[in-house]
Amino acid sequence: MEETVLIHLDGEGQTIPLPASIAASDDLIRGALAPFYPNVASAEIKRETKDGATVISIIKRAGPKG
Repeated sequence: MEETVLIHLDGEGQTIPLPASIAASDDLIRGALAPFYPNVASAEIKRETKDGATVISIIKRAGPKG
C-alpha cells in the first residue's frame, strides 16, 4: 500500500490525502486538485517537516480585483 500525504488547503479548512507519488511534485499536486479547487493552479505550495512528517500546505494567492 502506498504512503499517503495530507495536503492542507488554507482558506478552505480542508485536508486532502494524496498518494506520496503525487505529493512529491508541485505540478502533480496542481493537476490532481485543480479540477476540484481551481485556485490551486496559482496557489503557493509550501512544504514543512513537523515531528518527522512532511506537511504540505496550499496557500491561495490574492487575485486581482475588478
